[in-house]
Amino acid sequence: MENFFQYFTRIYFETTDHTKTIQDLLKNPGIYVSSLFHSILYAGIFVFLKSYFSPKHKEYDVNLFLKLSKFLFFLMLIGYIARFYRIKAIAKQAPMRYMILRDTAYFRF
Repeated sequence: MENFFQYFTRIYFETTDHTKTIQDLLKNPGIYVSSLFHSILYAGIFVFLKSYFSPKHKEYDVNLFLKLSKFLFFLMLIGYIARFYRIKAIAKQAPMRYMILRDTAYFRF
């Protein structure tokens, strides 16, 4: 069984494979799981920090959380599609340097 980080790494490599089609990308359940996970995480952190540092609002704003989660979810899906087309363009323009350009453009540890 793969761990948390291996799962998201596998999703990254599956969604940046220039040999796949857009249909393969959209049929991949990993992009939806990843987008949902990250949107809930980021919206939760934002709402928590807003309620923690705001003197007026000490309770969690559920409506803000839901709206922000939905917005981030769709934004991340659009991001997957945009990154996929960018990877396709890189592979078409520089097929010999595709792997180097892909990994240096997205991985920064």
